[in-house]
Amino acid sequence: MNIVVVGCGDWGKNIAKTLKGLGSLYAICDQKGFEKAVKCAEDLNVPMQDFEDVLKDSTVDGVVISTQPHSHYDLAKRALFAGKHIFVEKPLVPSKAEAIDLEAIAYENGLTLMVGHLLRYHGAFEALQTWVVEKKLGDILHINTSRKNLGKIYPNDSVIWDFAPHDLSMILALTQKKVSRVLATSGNYAIPIQADEAMISLEFEGGHQKSFITLSRLSPFKEQKITVVGTNGMAVFDDTLPWERKLRFFHNEITQESITCFKILHDVEGEAAVLTPSEPLKNEMTHFIACMENKTPPRTPAKDAIEILDVIQAAHQSVQRGEWVGV
Repeated sequence: MNIVVVGCGDWGKNIAKTLKGLGSLYAICDQKGFEKAVKCAEDLNVPMQDFEDVLKDSTVDGVVISTQPHSHYDLAKRALFAGKHIFVEKPLVPSKAEAIDLEAIAYENGLTLMVGHLLRYHGAFEALQTWVVEKKLGDILHINTSRKNLGKIYPNDSVIWDFAPHDLSMILALTQKKVSRVLATSGNYAIPIQADEAMISLEFEGGHQKSFITLSRLSPFKEQKITVVGTNGMAVFDDTLPWERKLRFFHNEITQESITCFKILHDVEGEAAVLTPSEPLKNEMTHFIACMENKTPPRTPAKDAIEILDVIQAAHQSVQRGEWVGV
């Protein structure tokens, strides 16, 4: 499949290199960062193409859009109308109406519209999801996630908009339930109007499960962790650890023997999952290519992106109101 990468920022270059390794990189397209795009094209030995030429080129099968979110809708819509399969980095678009429109266009034209949620293609998360499906943890009681770093600050985006989609994508995939309401609080320190830190509580339809998300762009250390607590045990996926320790199952149990007496079985070491090291981005791009070739639905479709957008908007409203907000 011939794929053009639109956008040659840091992540766009990573996608281009990955597609080159898979034998599917056709060209580079980036007018805003022209010098970076030329350098990327030269390094990977592929041509530069203007976006208008990409749309007209019948040999182009797919387009990867890795630009600023405000440009996603126009680029994706034009590419879909030109008959191209589309991969759009998260977030899909800033508004729900735009997301629904793109989803409809892709469906009507029989085209792939896949959203980039990298951690859904991580080998450790895939193993965790299998544990949940097979009931290794029993019934899920709650999920905690923590995403912290000291890195780039985007003046137009809060940490909720920047970080939360990663965790929401994993949480929704594991619970397979819709979020019913959201409570969020945040603090802004580096930038006057955009949150650098946030805490988000989620309640799901049925009211039996909850999730808690902690986010920070002002942390002295990096943390990327998801903890799933079930009736038969607990699992922790910590992406900062080496592969042999990234995913562990803990057979922890709490049994109430009387009104005031609880018996606690504390599995300190846990059972490490046997994982085969792999590159999540390579897995993600391989999946995109397979969806184009086989005309199969992507694992991370526009539908998921719309649900995530609903939760993020509710979280921002909750910060402003200081109360629970329905989704």
